[in-house]
Amino acid sequence: MNTEIEQEVKELVNAGKYSEALKILESTHPDVDTYLQKGNIYYELGQYENAIDSYTMAISIDSSIAKAYNNRGNAKGNLAMFEDALEDYNRAIDLNPNYPEAYFNRGYVYYNLKKYKDSISNYNKAIELDPENFMAYNNRGNAKNFLRDYKDAISDFDKAIEIKSSHNAFFNRGIAKESVNDLEGAISDYTEALELKPNDTKAMLKRGFAKYQNNDFDGAIVDYKKVLDSNENDIDALISLGIVYHKQQKDSDAVICYTKAILADNDCKDAYINRSISASALFNYKTAENDLLKMFDLDIHRNDYLTTYNEIRDILSDREDEKSKEFKSRVEELALQIKPPREQ
Repeated sequence: MNTEIEQEVKELVNAGKYSEALKILESTHPDVDTYLQKGNIYYELGQYENAIDSYTMAISIDSSIAKAYNNRGNAKGNLAMFEDALEDYNRAIDLNPNYPEAYFNRGYVYYNLKKYKDSISNYNKAIELDPENFMAYNNRGNAKNFLRDYKDAISDFDKAIEIKSSHNAFFNRGIAKESVNDLEGAISDYTEALELKPNDTKAMLKRGFAKYQNNDFDGAIVDYKKVLDSNENDIDALISLGIVYHKQQKDSDAVICYTKAILADNDCKDAYINRSISASALFNYKTAENDLLKMFDLDIHRNDYLTTYNEIRDILSDREDEKSKEFKSRVEELALQIKPPREQ
C-alpha cells in the first residue's frame, strides 16, 4: 500500500469514517499492510470475526510480523477465545521479546482464565518495558486483589493514579481498601470514581455498601436511591435499600423494596430471604411462610436458609402470642426439612 493511500485511510479512520476507509482498502492491491489496516478497522467496528480473518490473511503473507499476532489475539480475546488468543500472544512475544503490548494483553488473558500469578508475571514484564502504562499497574492490582494481596494491590492502584487519574483505578482501589476495612478510604475512592464517571451505578452501589458498613445508613440510602432514580427496577439497589431499612427497623419500607425486586425478578433469592425476615418483624407471618417455602423451590443454599431461620427465630424469641407461637413451630418444622450437606 503506497504512502498516499495509507495517509488517506489514516485520516478517514481518525475521522471515524470506517466504511469509506474500507472501500479504499478493498480497491487496493492486497498486501500485509492492507490486511492489517482492514483488521484494525473491523476491530474498531466490533466485527471481530472479520478482524481475525484479515489478520490471518496478513499472517499468511508474512508470518514474521508480531503486531499481526498481537492484534489477532485481541480480536479473539473479545470473543472470549482466550486459549486461542494466548497462542497468538505467545507467538508475538517469540517474534518480539520486547513487545510491551503483547505482555500486557497476555496478562489480561491469563486474568480472564483466572491464572492470576501468570497474569501478574506478564504485567510485571509489561511495566518493565513500559513503566508509564498506568493500565498495567491497574490490571496487576486487580489480579492481586483476587489473590487477596490487598496491600500490594493498593500500591499498584496508587501508581496507576499517579500516572493518570482514572475512574477504574479509583474504583478498584476502593474495592481493595474496603477489603482491608478501610471504609473511609474506600468511600473516598468511590467518590473520586463517581466524579470522573457520575452515572456509574456500580460505584454508587459500592459506595452505598461501604457507607452501610460504616454505619452511615442515611448516606447509604441516598446512594441507593440515586441508583433507583436512573433505574427503578435495579435489583441490587432495591435489596440493599431494603437491608438498610431493616437495620433501621423500618420493615414496612424494607418489604416494599423486596417486593419490587421480586416483581422485577420472580426468582430473586435474596429478595425472598430478606422479605421473610422483615415480614416476620411485622407479624406478617403468612408472607414470611410463603417466602420460606419459595426458598425451597429456588433451592437456596442450606447456609443461607439456616441464617434466615436463625434471624427469624431471634425475632420471635420474645413473642408469646398464639400466632407467633404457631409460626415459631412452623419455622422449626421447615428448618427440619433443610437438606444436610453432602459428605465429601
